[in-house]
Order: sequence, then C-alpha cells, then structure tokens
Amino acid sequence: MESAQLPPYAGLYPYMQRFERDFDYQRAMAWMDANWTQCVNWSVFYLLMIVLGQRWMQNRTKYALRGPLICWNLLLGLFSVLGTVRFVPPLLSDVRQHGFEWTLCSASWYRDPVLHLWGSAFAFSKVLEFGDTVFIILRKQKLIFLHWYHHVTVLFYVWLSYKEQLAGGRWFIALNYGVHATMYMYYAARAAGIHVPRKVAMVITSSQTLQMVIGCVINYVSYKLLFVDKVPGCSASLTNIVVSSVMYFTYLLLFLHFFYGAYVKKSKLRNKQQ
Repeated sequence: MESAQLPPYAGLYPYMQRFERDFDYQRAMAWMDANWTQCVNWSVFYLLMIVLGQRWMQNRTKYALRGPLICWNLLLGLFSVLGTVRFVPPLLSDVRQHGFEWTLCSASWYRDPVLHLWGSAFAFSKVLEFGDTVFIILRKQKLIFLHWYHHVTVLFYVWLSYKEQLAGGRWFIALNYGVHATMYMYYAARAAGIHVPRKVAMVITSSQTLQMVIGCVINYVSYKLLFVDKVPGCSASLTNIVVSSVMYFTYLLLFLHFFYGAYVKKSKLRNKQQ
C-alpha cells in the first residue's frame, strides 16, 4: 500500500524526506490561485525599500557585512543545489520518455508533491532574494537597472505562471535553480576572500545569458504547439507567452550589454593600457 502513495517520480529522488512526500500540493495550489497578486504588493515594497534605503545610507558609512554575506550566499546556494537535484532528474526523464514538446504541454508535474514543494519554495524564494538588494544598499555598492528589474519581473512572472500551472514552468525553474546554485556559491567564495579566476565569472554570466536564450526558444515552441499545431489540452496561454517573451528578450539584451561592459570592454581597455 505504501508504494502506491509514493510520488510519481519517487525513484528519481535520492534521500526523499517525509515532509516532501506528504506535501499538500492541492492546498498550495489553492493558496497561490487566491493570493498570487500579492506579488505586486511585494514589488511595491521592494521598490520603496530601494529608494528609502539608499536615501538612508546616503550620509552613512557603508557596512562590511562580510560574515552575513557569506552565510546569505551559502544559504541560497545550498537551497539552489537542492532544488536542482529535485527538479532536473524528473525533467530529463520526461524528455527521454515523452519528448521535449510534451514537457511544454503537460502540467502533470504539479501533482507531484516533491516537485510542487520545491516549485512553491522557488516561488517564495523570489521574495527572499530581495535580500540581495539589501546587502547592495547597506554596502553602498552600485545598484544597476538589470538587478532590480530582474528581481521585480521574475517575482511577478513566477507567481503568475504558478497560478496558471504553466507546463513549461518546470524548465524555467530547473534552469534558474541550476544557474543560481553556481552563482551564489561563487558570490560566497568572493565574499570569503577566496580568489576565483575571472573566467568563472564569465562562465556564470554566459550561463545566465544562455538561460535567456533557452527561455526565448521555449516561448517560441510553446506558441507553435498552442496556435500552429493546436495541441489539445496544452497547458500554456497567449498571455503567459507574451509576458515571458518580453521578459526573457529584455533579459537577454541586458545580460549581453552587461557581458560586453564587464568583460569585453574592460579587456579592450586593459590591452590598450599595456
């Protein structure tokens, strides 16, 4: 009897915990369906925090916060590693068994308690990640447009997609977990004063840019499945595709601009100075 109660992807979860297996995904879906617009309130709070926080720090000495910053990045890095371990194996298994396009139409993964737990945790982590900006403000570092624009729009889109039970959302979650696992561990190492080769930062930014390219591809294929192939019961919507396409395309442009300014342009300047 117990084996019948196991999640659909139980065999792909190493060291599955009881709290994962028993997660009430139906209650979680009902909550998100009723409360997803709270992401707007969080976004307004976040933007006010930036304005007021920078004003408050204007005439104050910056804080070092080395210890808290190391712990913060390690916490988010470990969380992202665990999320990657949970999300990637079932996704790859479904691609092998059913094909890539199936994973963009079938929302059956929302009924897996383990995936839903880590998907819900992912959604709420987008609020938690506002803490990244708190450190930037308190340490009086430069706050670029890409940073706060990314935080606000990701929160809105993730909560919207979860409310709609977007099938392809599992791709966005898996990719983001994977990239963030590397990114936050890198930040933790830098905060701890560990020398990390410059190429590592370039690889991380490149992986972030690739993530945006893949996001654009997923949106294109989703549109094709929904409106060209007219696949019945495909769990996607035109509204979501449009919002996601605008978001990922602007991310792509911003990350390409950041990459050029941080690595290509600086490299050219160093070569001229030599």
